[in-house]
Amino acid sequence: MFRTFFTQVLTRLWPPRFLGGLGRILTEWQGSDIRERGILLLVFAPMLFCVLGLLFSVASFVLFVLPSFILRLLGWAVLTALFGAAGAYCHDRLKGRASSSSYRAGRDFYDVTEGTSGPNTKERASSSRSASKEEASPSWFDNVRRMRWRE
Repeated sequence: MFRTFFTQVLTRLWPPRFLGGLGRILTEWQGSDIRERGILLLVFAPMLFCVLGLLFSVASFVLFVLPSFILRLLGWAVLTALFGAAGAYCHDRLKGRASSSSYRAGRDFYDVTEGTSGPNTKERASSSRSASKEEASPSWFDNVRRMRWRE
């Protein structure tokens, strides 16, 4: 019994059949006189109000809810990336490692032309020496800690 009821409901509410019914109402509307149009409005007004409500719901979802959801996800992703990068930077600073040198070391790790000879090899060697000098120099705030500010 439930199976026959379910199949009857599906045959009546199947989307292609539903849209075909709307097309049938529109063709009846175009080829009818005033009296038949009044009957069509009287009989199908509740269904037309429901269709308008459905269209309004879909439009409001697409215009307001969906962009809000997408922007909320993007906002959380940007905040996560921002605070993750700040946390990594602060952690490296507190541990005494400069985050720029760790970035440089990570970049050189993937450089496949490092061992080959060429015109850029000497430039890389000089840049790595200057990077090691930068690491050995004290941080900017080490000199500022013992300074007395004049008011």
